[in-house]
Amino acid sequence: MIRRFKNSNLILSLLLFGTITAYAVFVNDFNFTNSIFKSVVLILLFAFLYNNYLIIEKLKFKKSSSSSNFSKTNSIDKIATKSEYNHLYSEIFTNLSNNINNLSSSSSLSVYFIDLNKSSISIKQTNNSLFEKKISLENDILKDIQKSKKRKIFKKNDNLSGWEKIVNKNNWSGAEVLIGYPLIIDAEIIGFSLIYNDHFKDIESKDLIYFDSIVNNYVQNMKFLNDFNNLFDDNSFNNRIFDYFKNFKLDVKVENLFKNIGTIFQQYLKYDRLIISICDIKRDKLTVFYVDGKKDDIANGSEFDINNTIYGESVLSNKSIIFKNNKLDNNIHIKDKIFPIFSTPLRLNGKAIGSITIERVNHYKFENSEPLKLEKLSIALGKAFEWSNDFKLIKNAAIHDGLTSLLNHNAFLNRLDQEIDRCSRFQTSLGLIMLDLDKFKKINDTYGHLYGDYILKEVGKIIKENVRTIDVVGRFGGEEFSVILVNTNVRDCIPLAKRIVEGINRKTFIFDGIATNLTISAGMSGYPSMSKESKELIKMADDAMYQTKKKGGNDVTIFQS
Repeated sequence: MIRRFKNSNLILSLLLFGTITAYAVFVNDFNFTNSIFKSVVLILLFAFLYNNYLIIEKLKFKKSSSSSNFSKTNSIDKIATKSEYNHLYSEIFTNLSNNINNLSSSSSLSVYFIDLNKSSISIKQTNNSLFEKKISLENDILKDIQKSKKRKIFKKNDNLSGWEKIVNKNNWSGAEVLIGYPLIIDAEIIGFSLIYNDHFKDIESKDLIYFDSIVNNYVQNMKFLNDFNNLFDDNSFNNRIFDYFKNFKLDVKVENLFKNIGTIFQQYLKYDRLIISICDIKRDKLTVFYVDGKKDDIANGSEFDINNTIYGESVLSNKSIIFKNNKLDNNIHIKDKIFPIFSTPLRLNGKAIGSITIERVNHYKFENSEPLKLEKLSIALGKAFEWSNDFKLIKNAAIHDGLTSLLNHNAFLNRLDQEIDRCSRFQTSLGLIMLDLDKFKKINDTYGHLYGDYILKEVGKIIKENVRTIDVVGRFGGEEFSVILVNTNVRDCIPLAKRIVEGINRKTFIFDGIATNLTISAGMSGYPSMSKESKELIKMADDAMYQTKKKGGNDVTIFQS
């Protein structure tokens, strides 16, 4: 209505302007009456022109106001998105911190980002208040890390001056250690990750390998968030993805990993069927893990030859594929006129491990945003898969002995408590065997630690091969091993324990051209006949094992009170 009013005023103004112009040109009689008439016309013309000006200004104001409101809404979206980002960054740091602590509980962690002035770094997140909040980039420790662009280890007794500017501590022992990592994204150092421990002996060499992997994973996750947000701008869609990660559990099962993201597929993509398939280790078969939609010819668990199916094309090429009609004419997997529209690879650490494919009954043109959304969902799902996989690897490393791959000391104790709790609930029993190699120190002293490591690995294999799959085997420490025999009376464990002892006695250990033989001593205790407490059971089995050693070793003894 305003626009129609504006246009009519403009037309009338033009007519009046034309009239006064014609009058001025063609009428030469400038008497008083004509002058009055000219003045009235000019005033009216001015009034209409000014009125038009006011209307235009009003429209400009409304447009500006509308734009301002949109800007405010957009700002709110950006704030919400920023909040989601901060939450995810926090989650990524928590995972980093937890993984570091799982491997070295006495270590502290801090992450710093370089300030805008490029002269200092400020703390982003930490799990220990010992770390200084702001550090100059002129700090000699930071300069060393920047120069090397890789992990650096600093000991307090190296007498570097930068220590006191990083860790706020009064009493120094000289044994403190700091492990520094540059955080590099797109070839640029954006910050540092610093791991501190009061004693360098608490950090084992194998821990450093896992630290490298964990910190690298943290950097990749940060890069993923930046790349993910830059793929295309859709705050509603992005926030749904962020919600998925916010509720994501690292120990989630694979099938639930796909189900949890299924609602996002349904909301933002048009399809009659969506299929997520994963390839096997040999990369010759694809197994369907998730189907949404038409399921009459494909279901969970269906398998396909990766080389002869449309679902394998994006996996083999490791890139997204838009299917054309002429490509589908002779494809044997097209049934009931359902057509694949788009397929994108599902990646783990950059390598295609499966595909996500959307299909429709009618091969109609998709919206331009759909391939981008599917790629973004693929990136999100791949990253969740990667996080879950890394979590399992790190968790596995944290609970297993690095040399023998058996449960380590702490993990074995936790498992013993769990099994005792299970026995208590179901009124069953268990047997505990403690085993210790006889005169192992002599082996190490004579042939060296590499030979000793070989012995320990082989002994671990022999023990593992002689127990049931439900039984639990651990390396208790040094040359001592431990076994939980589930749902078994302690006296029924004797034949199995003797089989282990005899197996080690018969084995000739050959490594690096050196052959040797050795024996092992075993002691046993049982729940609940001897004790209902894990510590007492371990002490009893240990005492029985030392009784075996006193008798010459190479045998089994049951604890006697």
